[in-house]
Amino acid sequence: MWKILNWCRRNGVALGTNLVRGQSQSLVVSHRLPALRFSQQKRGFLHNHKVATFPVAIAGFLNLFQRKEEEDESELITTIKRAVLMIQRDEFKVAEQLLHVALKLAQEQQNEDGVTYIYDLMANLAFAQGEFTKAEKLFVQTMQRVIGGGAPQDDIKILHMSLKLAKICEEKQKFEEAEVGYEFCVNTLEKKVEHDPHDEDLLTLWAMSLDWYARFLLDKNRLSEAFSYFKKAYNMCLKVNGEIHEQTVVLLNDLGSVSFLKGDHGAAMDYLTKAVEIGKHLPNMNDFSSVYVNLGNVCLQQKMYEEAKRHCKEGQLNATRHNNADGIQEANLCLEELSKVWRK
Repeated sequence: MWKILNWCRRNGVALGTNLVRGQSQSLVVSHRLPALRFSQQKRGFLHNHKVATFPVAIAGFLNLFQRKEEEDESELITTIKRAVLMIQRDEFKVAEQLLHVALKLAQEQQNEDGVTYIYDLMANLAFAQGEFTKAEKLFVQTMQRVIGGGAPQDDIKILHMSLKLAKICEEKQKFEEAEVGYEFCVNTLEKKVEHDPHDEDLLTLWAMSLDWYARFLLDKNRLSEAFSYFKKAYNMCLKVNGEIHEQTVVLLNDLGSVSFLKGDHGAAMDYLTKAVEIGKHLPNMNDFSSVYVNLGNVCLQQKMYEEAKRHCKEGQLNATRHNNADGIQEANLCLEELSKVWRK
């Protein structure tokens, strides 16, 4: 089991200890199938950092604090609001500066909830920018504060941070620790969902955990396991988002990709065809061209040359509409491969 206490101890953090005042310390998990030049899928489950990395709404934050001095609290809240706005605009450096100002205000007010909240934002900001060592330290410090405040290890806040720590271990190539973390999140969330099957926050985080673990397994070429977790993530995505949703398309693409790697070309064709049909209802999906190209590549391998050409052309047109340079390149590569074996 993923032991948060052990994690904190290994990192030299004693639970219940106050942070040093003034101290502050950023999923795309993608895959490529080289033999087919499968496109990189740039969207993990809820990978958009504005959705997944910063899950706590400002409205909820406003209720965190018991006001002692209304004017001081308002300045703190306003500063955090400005920081979150900068995050939403991808102005990360300005956001970090504002969070440091907010942290100083919260510490001066001895507002422990505020300090914890700001550390969490800082951790997620570092995670979104790929600053994984910095993010790891901040997540551990935030966990220390949350658990020290009485939260259990299966609290959803702890699970969300645990998932990020597992991803950080993966990025640092600490694969055994990463897998322990992913399994802890997946298994713990499954039990919580069994007891509360209608909690959308739980369902969303579980689906996110399934997806991230599946991508980890795919990267390790553990195809059967990856397929199983992608399938669970897909079913959960349908429950949370419905069928006509970008994430549904992404997961169908993943299921098709893994099916092809497993040698099940018929299933690959079925999943990718379904992804294309759903994606036609999502005109604003910027990287939808990748699904067309993947389907074209499968058709090419199956010697279905007319269909391969049609799908790769559709991918090319879609990528052009969205000014997607990577998508255009992928479609062109597919058409080049086709021209080597089919002159028509």
